[in-house]
Amino acid sequence: MTSLILAAIIATAAAPAAPVVTVLSVVPPGAAVDTEIFAPVDSEGQVVAVRLSAGESAFSVRSVSYELVGASDECDAGAGHIVRVWKSKALRPAASIAGGQVFEVPEAIDGYSRKVSIPLQRAIRLEVGESLFVAIEMEQDGQIGMCLAGASVAPKDTLRQFVSPTLETPFAWSTFESLGAEVSMDIKASGYVVR
Repeated sequence: MTSLILAAIIATAAAPAAPVVTVLSVVPPGAAVDTEIFAPVDSEGQVVAVRLSAGESAFSVRSVSYELVGASDECDAGAGHIVRVWKSKALRPAASIAGGQVFEVPEAIDGYSRKVSIPLQRAIRLEVGESLFVAIEMEQDGQIGMCLAGASVAPKDTLRQFVSPTLETPFAWSTFESLGAEVSMDIKASGYVVR
């Protein structure tokens, strides 16, 4: 009986600690998510992208998430859309996205807001020097389109947020800063630091 108890104590003590979920984002720490990012009215729409990186450690990305806002007559939080997720050593997204994972987010009942969380089909491992890109297609239908939640303060690194006025390749990416947009898109990636 004593040996069974000791074996249980040893097994419990040797169990590895569960990895801590880490969230990557371009929103500056402490900034409030208090604004919306949307395509120009009467355009066909746009594609927005963020570049996320984990710093000096390898990182395993398991999911991406963001919020669509439907607080006004111009914002449709229930719109279906396409999301692309890929990794690269480049500091900017390419005009043509090869590889990665593509998700079709279905339409939903329009409401005040819609939190979207997408588990990846397979984890994406970022090595040091690699970044994760998350691109969201934002179609516009006349006066109504998707509105993405964000913060009304820009990230310090200007090569983190991009927008293309074309919904299909070749994408024509510009940085948010070059367009005078002083905002941060609240697009997140969740996963674990690889030890």
